[in-house]
Amino acid sequence: MSMMTDTRAVPVLIDSFSGLRFQRTVILSFFWEDRAMTLSQDLRLRIVNLVKSGASRRQAAVHFGVSAKSAIRFTKQFDTQGHVEAKKGRSRKSRLDTYREDILAWIEQTPDLTLLELCERLAQRHGIKAATSTLDDWLRAQGLSYKKNGTRQ
Repeated sequence: MSMMTDTRAVPVLIDSFSGLRFQRTVILSFFWEDRAMTLSQDLRLRIVNLVKSGASRRQAAVHFGVSAKSAIRFTKQFDTQGHVEAKKGRSRKSRLDTYREDILAWIEQTPDLTLLELCERLAQRHGIKAATSTLDDWLRAQGLSYKKNGTRQ
């Protein structure tokens, strides 16, 4: 995994005296691993409003500390679709989804199964190797809690 760093200079209001505003430029660093940051809808609207008031897209990008490409995309989206909402993320399918019925049946038949035992059954019956953490994440995504209780201890 490559760690990417994005450094932006952002003007920050530090004091106000008799209606005068003093600003200082602060360097902010944002870190993420191979994924884009989603900008808030409020920021997207402020970028569009600044462009509509006469600033260029690139000037708006510099003003708000975002990429020029983002400012261009937000104004284009607003012009064509009438909003600047972020796209909904796609839900990813798990390889365990195929075996959903079997897993749920095993849990129903033997409620005191551990995650490790469920993983072993998947390996034996379907040839699927899954870590207990993967199975736990999958169960949680299905809305199932798989915690130890009095009968399982």
